[in-house]
Amino acid sequence: MLQYPREIYDVINHRHFCTVSAGIFKKFVVKKNYKNGKVKTASVDNDRKSEVHNWTKSEVLLLIASYKEHQLEFLDENACKADVWSKVINHMTVTLAEHDLSPIDIKKCKTKMEALKRHYKGLKDNNKKSGNQKITWPYYDETEELFGEQPWIKPLSTAGSNIENTMDSEVINPPSKRQKKLADYCEQLLEEKKENRAIRIQHHQEKIAATNQLTDVLRELIGHATQKRQS
Repeated sequence: MLQYPREIYDVINHRHFCTVSAGIFKKFVVKKNYKNGKVKTASVDNDRKSEVHNWTKSEVLLLIASYKEHQLEFLDENACKADVWSKVINHMTVTLAEHDLSPIDIKKCKTKMEALKRHYKGLKDNNKKSGNQKITWPYYDETEELFGEQPWIKPLSTAGSNIENTMDSEVINPPSKRQKKLADYCEQLLEEKKENRAIRIQHHQEKIAATNQLTDVLRELIGHATQKRQS
């Protein structure tokens, strides 16, 4: 049920009052209209959040590393993407808290990841065209490893490109000491993942080689056994 204004403050020619209703807080600013003597009321949303998050390089690297940690789950058609994103956000939140940094909400993380995908694809399309000057990007290596084999990465067939050498419309802030530590941590994490991936590939290749060798030995034994039976 609606309640009457709880507090009224008179400040010069402005009056501020707050209304609490059903757990929803709204602030109203009332100004006098000196032309007709009436009062105009404007509603101001105190809980409105900034639409743009100013991402630092360390935060972007952390997002990429956290996303990569669950990449196979994102590729699984049967996996609930909302649950996978929750894991990504939990990993980011814990890491940011360890470095005394504020968490980033899931909506902003999803928006940033889509921006990374668009920018990466734009770079791939631009750099594959003959005559175009190759454009560099601080996150190219990380996104190449993350998205390079995805089916949606295809070169454009038309000539020319309107891609700009920018991250996106969001600002990349200069790193603070805490952000620098986080950036170092994220870069180390990504490097370890690359090394682990290289080790897995090497082990896989060694396993294939061992299997092929075993197959050759078995074929040789079968050949000898066949010759003995025939003789």
